[in-house]
Parts: sequence; C-alpha cells; structure tokens
Amino acid sequence: MKERKKLTIQMTIFTFLIFVIFGIIITKEKLSPYFSERIHKKFNEYIKINYSPIMDELKIGNTNYKNTKYELKITSKKNKNLYFYLYYSNKKITDTYKKDYLEGKTLLNKISLDLEENLTKKYNQKFNINIILPLNEFDTNTKQKILKEDIASIPIYTLQTEINSNIEPEKIIEKIQTLHNTLQKNNIIPKDYDIIIKDTNNQNNTIKFNNLTKETIENKTTLLSIVNNEINNKNIFN
Repeated sequence: MKERKKLTIQMTIFTFLIFVIFGIIITKEKLSPYFSERIHKKFNEYIKINYSPIMDELKIGNTNYKNTKYELKITSKKNKNLYFYLYYSNKKITDTYKKDYLEGKTLLNKISLDLEENLTKKYNQKFNINIILPLNEFDTNTKQKILKEDIASIPIYTLQTEINSNIEPEKIIEKIQTLHNTLQKNNIIPKDYDIIIKDTNNQNNTIKFNNLTKETIENKTTLLSIVNNEINNKNIFN
C-alpha cells in the first residue's frame, strides 16, 4: 500500500513537471513574436558595429523566431544567393558571416550544384565540381564573374568524374582526351580534373588520376607516362 502511494505521488510530481515544462515552452513560443522587434534592434546595432564598411551592399531581412532562437538573414544586393545569418540565443548574438558571406559558402555551393546538374543532364554522366578557393581569395575580376554565377568557362574549379574503359594505356588516354576536348569545345574549362577510370571488364578495378591539367592531358607523351605509372602500380586495383 505504501509503495502504491509512493508511486502515485511520483507520477503526480512527474505529470506536474511535464505540465510546467510544456507550459513554459508554449508560453515562450507564444510570446516570441512580441520580442522580435526588440531583438531586431539588437541585430541592427550589431550590424552597425561589425559591418559598417559594407552596409551599402547588404539587404537586411526580418527577424524571425525559429528552432528556439531568433534569426536574421542578411543578403548581398549583388546576388541573392550570397547571404549570412545572425542568431540570438541565451542573450548572445552569433553570426555566419565569415564562412557564408566572406568566404562565399552559400553562393559557391549553389553555383557548384547548378553546374554539376547542368553537366550531368547535358552529358548523361555524373560530375562533381569543387571550387578551389573561398570567394575572398579570388581577385576582383573573378569575384565579379562568380557573382554573375557563370563559372563554367573560368578555370577556378576541379572537375571530378568517372570513365569506363579497358585498362589499356591507349584506351584510357583516348577516353580522357575525348572528354577533355568535348568539354573545351563547349566552353567548360576546369582548372584541373580528378578522373576515376573504371575497368569495363571488372568494375571493382579502378584507377584514379588527380590534378590532371589541360597541359598534361593535351601532351600525349606526358599523359602516357602518368597512365603507365598508375597501371604499373600494384596498389591501383581495389
């Protein structure tokens, strides 16, 4: 009887605590819009202190309460896909400026994915695009082109893809040069290539060539030497 009474009391306390916790959460969610204006002012003060040199190029969005914290999206006037966030939680403001905006993560990711999709559709072959530097490390002229989201003809990325071929030097060279020439004719100009050759006779056998430049691919003697070295390497097959 005592154990039963003790269990009843524990369940009552537990239920009460759950009720209180959910009540606090619901109250916080209901009241959060009323505090948005106050938080927005804090965000504006933060922006003036930290980003005053670039204020003219920024478009300030609205402050919203999401996932238990306040957030504000700030977008470049030059490109809507270049943006960063301010967050307010536990009386502290944090931001994603360095990675998302200065280094251009949001924009470069979007451009890379778009180019991958376009190439895959056009050539019926999977491609991966890796832009070699963050946005802030490119020169002014290149940055302007990136902001226009037209990077296919600018050698600022590594193009990765797979090619099926017999594991014979001449066949591999032919496949690599054919791919390169086709892309060049269509004004697709990567800085370099990472190419995986998959053996047509055994798909488990692969050879990977990294950092193949335009000059290397177009020089058959150099390319033949690289291919032979990889084929003769006993570790090339998985």
